[in-house]
Amino acid sequence: MNIYLIGFMGCGKNTLGREIASALGLEISDTDELVRETSGMTIPEVFDRYGEEAFRKLESEVLRSLPDRRLVITGGGLPCFGDNMAYMKRNGYVVYLEVPVPILFERLKKAENKRQRPLISRLDDNELENHIRTSIEKRKRSYVQADYVFRTPEQETKTLIEKLKTIRL
Repeated sequence: MNIYLIGFMGCGKNTLGREIASALGLEISDTDELVRETSGMTIPEVFDRYGEEAFRKLESEVLRSLPDRRLVITGGGLPCFGDNMAYMKRNGYVVYLEVPVPILFERLKKAENKRQRPLISRLDDNELENHIRTSIEKRKRSYVQADYVFRTPEQETKTLIEKLKTIRL
């Protein structure tokens, strides 16, 4: 079994993931990093060359190739593609990191964040905020199937870590 962190881009999966993995003594697997390693391309290059559907297929393959007993940081859209959410729930404990839209917007509008994210790289601020709202609305059906919803920044990370310590992997 694994612990899977899901949520919209910019919600803090990498930052919280490192802290949680350290506290629980787990290895980390980041599906975005593994897609880069597997494809030999950056995520924007995969999108540009093969499109989003090919990226999502590769992401699903990476998800299914992971060994047990690790903390898995997923891409924001991974739980919404195919049967990925059902797979994660069968094979672990899924945590949704829920962040308010204004906070996501402030994080994602920074140029260094936008360049790495093909779905938002060409959006102006108004388009970006609209994209965040509409995407979360579409993805929420998948996200709320998580075993645990962690509302950040309202809740403290130590609360989540204590909860996860009770999970048998």
